[in-house]
Amino acid sequence: MSRPTLFAAVLAILPALAGPLAAQDAVDPGRAPKLARDTVPLAEDTDNDWARPVPPGFHIGSYGSMLAARVSSDGVVDSGLGLLELVDASSGQRVVPHRIAYGRGPTMTVLYDTRIGGLDLDVGVAADETGTKDTRLVVSEQVRIVNRGTETESAKIAFRLSAGDVTDPYARPYGAWPFLAPPLAVAPTFADEGEGLVARDGAIALQWVGVQPSVRVSDTVDSPDDTAATYTYEITLPPGGVTYLEVRMAGPPPVEGPDEARFRKAFARRNMADLEEVLRWQWQFRGSFSSFLSADDGLRKTMVGCMHVLRLFGDTHYVATVLSDRPYGHPPRDAAVEPEILGLLLMYNLEEIAADDVPRVIARLDSDLSTLSPERRVAYLYGLVQGLRLAPLLEGREVVARAVLDHVETVPVRPWLDPDVVRADLVEFVNSAGLDGADQIPPLTWADLPDDGSTPALVLACRRALSADDAEAAWAAYAQLMERGCVRGMGAWEEGGEIDGRYSIAMLELLREMLIDDHGSDLVYGAHVPRELVEPHADLSFHWMPTRFGLAKGQIFFASKKIMGAWLQLIPTLAPERVRVRLPQDVRPRRLFGKPTGGEAQILDDGSIRAWIDRESGEGLRLSVAVGDLSALYGSDDPDDAAEGADEDG
Repeated sequence: MSRPTLFAAVLAILPALAGPLAAQDAVDPGRAPKLARDTVPLAEDTDNDWARPVPPGFHIGSYGSMLAARVSSDGVVDSGLGLLELVDASSGQRVVPHRIAYGRGPTMTVLYDTRIGGLDLDVGVAADETGTKDTRLVVSEQVRIVNRGTETESAKIAFRLSAGDVTDPYARPYGAWPFLAPPLAVAPTFADEGEGLVARDGAIALQWVGVQPSVRVSDTVDSPDDTAATYTYEITLPPGGVTYLEVRMAGPPPVEGPDEARFRKAFARRNMADLEEVLRWQWQFRGSFSSFLSADDGLRKTMVGCMHVLRLFGDTHYVATVLSDRPYGHPPRDAAVEPEILGLLLMYNLEEIAADDVPRVIARLDSDLSTLSPERRVAYLYGLVQGLRLAPLLEGREVVARAVLDHVETVPVRPWLDPDVVRADLVEFVNSAGLDGADQIPPLTWADLPDDGSTPALVLACRRALSADDAEAAWAAYAQLMERGCVRGMGAWEEGGEIDGRYSIAMLELLREMLIDDHGSDLVYGAHVPRELVEPHADLSFHWMPTRFGLAKGQIFFASKKIMGAWLQLIPTLAPERVRVRLPQDVRPRRLFGKPTGGEAQILDDGSIRAWIDRESGEGLRLSVAVGDLSALYGSDDPDDAAEGADEDG
């Protein structure tokens, strides 16, 4: 069955392209590529959002494996067996990427455009695994060459392979081979094995696809930067001419018992079209979780991107086995990272992924805690508590509660957490486990960070604003954090640093606290909502968010200029079923408009709405509130709405 490819759809985000890059038949390079009929280019003004930021590099691969390739911001592709550069063969200079962007997944493809001579080059890189018994990485780089001029143009284009080395383990894919292979510490050898294949120390490393290049291989190299192999193409195109070049690389073979013959057969069948189809499938069937919709479209994209970045950093697929705040396959910074991420997954209703892993973490709790500092012990335990308080059927509550009593000291918490809230949750959790001594849990302190405008400082500023019930200040900091990331949810914790999971954890924690508060006796929906998240034609809603009171979903919306509506449904696990609804900051309710359905409601002195949901109704609570003219806050609206609102307000 022929379907439009994911790569073709993603490449449409680059406005300079004349058309989408479609899959090319590797056997018949002269065959006209098919165009993706479902490609819809994004608006010009969103291109920077998709492309920002450009980190030093990022790892790309599949959802179901830790295997990955790394693509640097200067376009160098690292499979773990070598580094591949795109080169202007006439000058010998590496080409400079322009408008480099990360594609769907959120990070399964890398795209950029560049130029050699009078020819424009549109480059795409995608990665996946072979899926054979001896699973290895396959990464493909495809170059679409276009002559957009009025004269015939020629250029010499080359792919250059070097061995690379492991100087910074996080700047290379997990398991990358060092230049000097132990135990003999001998330099690698390369061999041309025909059929476009280049091997490194007997393992397939590189192969050209389609158009045949001039191949040159150096048997031995003296340094990691020396040229090991080159594929050189001499391209001549008439005005409007288009052609494609493609190479694919392999990652390191399994440590034990590699079956090179089996891998060669699988590798020979893989090209860009195959990778696109696999990645498209994975993009569509990647699981679901609780999500928010709001007037700020970038907010939801950031949320979705952050969630999948955390999943991509580990080996998760459908069941989590390893979770990390480092790129694919790399181990987490310490033992506390995994429970922190597990708690977050449970907070966003990903119990089917995280629930099976919680018992495994609890089983090694004592040994893990022995390796951590007091501060990181609190992070470890609070990660488990965050998950267990929302998943009451999971076992291990008493074990974790006893560890809380034994190991929590007065230390700073993560900058996205409020120390008083953390302590209150720990106290409530210990009490719920039936243990004495919760009142002896010591106070915790705020993260100690300089106010220097860094990402951690902005995270702390957002959290402090939430604790001070200043929704606008919290949103101002959060919006800056979104600017430092992108709508794919990718962001760096340190300026100029690699993208990592701490950014994603912080953004997801802060977002949930902005919209839902379940730390007290009531479930508060719209806890610290800024005006920017609710607009006359854009509701704020969430879908089945776990809370300690049960699963909840709800909505805040404009019924007219002077009427706001709210709806909340709760599947309770903890009585009483009391909720409060808070409208966006500076929007004050005047009176209930009509009678609520599915429960009762009352406007409180602080401007929030206390509600009681009728459990028997099953439809949830629906209410409308007269709020007065909002023109000063939201600007003008439709005239009909304004007239209707004036009538409704009496």
